Amino acid sequence: EVGVTTGPLVNLAHCASNGRPALLVLDEFNRGNAAAVLGDTLALLDKDKRDAARVDLPAFGLPMDVPKEFAVDGYTKVASSFSLPRSLWIVAAMNSSDRSVAPLDAALRRRFSIVEIAPDYGLLGRRLDAEDHADLALPWVQWTPGFVGKLSVELLRAINTRIEASLGRDFLLGHSNFCITLRCWAIAV
Repeated sequence: EVGVTTGPLVNLAHCASNGRPALLVLDEFNRGNAAAVLGDTLALLDKDKRDAARVDLPAFGLPMDVPKEFAVDGYTKVASSFSLPRSLWIVAAMNSSDRSVAPLDAALRRRFSIVEIAPDYGLLGRRLDAEDHADLALPWVQWTPGFVGKLSVELLRAINTRIEASLGRDFLLGHSNFCITLRCWAIAV
């Protein structure tokens, strides 16, 4: 028997249909035409439409089953009429400095809460065990790993000050770049 292969959105919506929490993370959200990718399900993202409004899935009457790990009480059949449950959270990450992609349209923007994640120098300092009062003027042979952590925080802050002055906030480097790089550096030395 011929069937339809379901994707992540349908799988998670089915799984969350009984109130079980589910999370869909969309990375590089603005790289594609989100309205075209989401199609009719775009309207279902509205809070007042969750668990209420439905769209017909384009399965043309073919049977649809989600994989067993997304079953609800052992039931894997997906109805051809589809809704998004309130317990399905969708988080979409995007790089605001990527000018090669289309901006998000107003209809899509209003369906999401936009949260800027700025570089967190305090978090980086804690992650690297940076010594707050490290004297970076001391000869490097006297430095501890805490000194290197402090230098990393100050370096990122200085780089971002220059970037913001010349290009703007959208181009700032995030603290995670230094967390990963320094962990590798510490292992390699």
